[in-house]
Amino acid sequence: MTRLSPARCAALELASTCRRKGLRMRDFLRDARRMDSLGEKDRALATRLLLGSVAAVGELDRAVASHLSTTTHLEPKVRDALRLATFEILYLRTPPRAAVSQGVEMVRAASPRAAGLANALLRHIAEEDRPRVDDARARLCSCEQTLPPTEAYARVSGYPVYLCEQLIASMGSCAAAGMLLQALEAPPVYVALREDIPEEVVAPFDAHPSVAPRSFVLGAPAGLSATGLVAQAEVFPADISSQVIALLAPSEDGSRILEIGQGRGTKSVLLLQNALRCGNDAQLVSVELDPKKLAVSQERLKRAGLAKKAACLTFDATRLADDALPQCLQETFDTVFIDAPCSGAGTMRRHPEISWSLEKGAVAPGGTLPQLQLRLLKAAAGKVASHGVLSYATCSPLASEDEEVIKAFLATKEGSCFTVENIEQTPAVKLLTDRGKEMVAHATMKDGFLQLGRTWEYIDADQHFLAKLRRTS
Repeated sequence: MTRLSPARCAALELASTCRRKGLRMRDFLRDARRMDSLGEKDRALATRLLLGSVAAVGELDRAVASHLSTTTHLEPKVRDALRLATFEILYLRTPPRAAVSQGVEMVRAASPRAAGLANALLRHIAEEDRPRVDDARARLCSCEQTLPPTEAYARVSGYPVYLCEQLIASMGSCAAAGMLLQALEAPPVYVALREDIPEEVVAPFDAHPSVAPRSFVLGAPAGLSATGLVAQAEVFPADISSQVIALLAPSEDGSRILEIGQGRGTKSVLLLQNALRCGNDAQLVSVELDPKKLAVSQERLKRAGLAKKAACLTFDATRLADDALPQCLQETFDTVFIDAPCSGAGTMRRHPEISWSLEKGAVAPGGTLPQLQLRLLKAAAGKVASHGVLSYATCSPLASEDEEVIKAFLATKEGSCFTVENIEQTPAVKLLTDRGKEMVAHATMKDGFLQLGRTWEYIDADQHFLAKLRRTS
């Protein structure tokens, strides 16, 4: 009898535990001690199986259901095993016979009596469904010659059809194909170094300079968290798109920055460091709705030696136009930077639950997220000093959250005194490498907005959006 490999055994245990606890897989894996017993290759395979089976869960369940009768009942742990096995058969490079054999053993470990059903089911998936995925992938790879059907985008990425339709409408067919061909691949790991930390600290992780100042991509990131570099705020994991936005978002003039949506403080640190690079000794006021995230960001700023340059508070930024405000919010700012709450559709490789948990109505034009984003812009507009900058960023490539929100804002009374600045003309672009400058040039839209992550030939990055609006009066 074939033995179940350590990676797949661990993946099944962790998938079932995560399901029972109702946790997000990426967060769960950060503290999963079960991974410590695996070697580097096994840990990488287990991680791919776990994150991929979450990202493509709807497509995997569809494939499984298509080969079962409607009366077949699957125990929860058997379903966990079938999802992991189906993901490997459809999306990894494991030879089909080996993937089927290991899939049967995963199901046997979950429920011995279900092994026979699994053997027949997984063979059908390997013989019938995998060729369909391979054909769809070939269609997306040749999208410049022949426009693929929407179903091909969904089959390759494992994402819902409606989400693929929105990505195609927002990005264009070929840019969406580039994104979705990478959807189930492991994303690259980028880090930014604190200004006083020597570059040698990341050398053990096969670090190579990226396009932004003090930025690196890690070829072998395993073990980084165990070094304490991240916990001590010496190294900041952040996708390169996020790092570029933190560099280009502030006004080149003035030093007062209001950050809306501080999160865990990564961009807070980057904003302050980048201001110093541009010759501004900036002071930052950051607001965050979630007090737990605020506590994390305050600790990171303290450890980074920047606590005296930042005032952080829990506050609902949609109330910035109210008469009664905390003292630190009563002034105006040279830069108001909105790191907007959004779908996160540009970060789905890192946050696999998004693809199937995102509600269609939330990101539709006029949906709950675009409405909230517009409210934030209107409330924040009054906090921008004369000739200051209002910067708006999302980690989404969806037009309904990006350029459509900005255009709606500019049509309001609050937005009527702002004009769009061309991101490519931002002076801080000069701090990027030549490749970074080319990336920004190709990612700058005709109306001046920046949509990073669409130009795969330049850099493998998440999809982020940035608009810079200058107050004209």
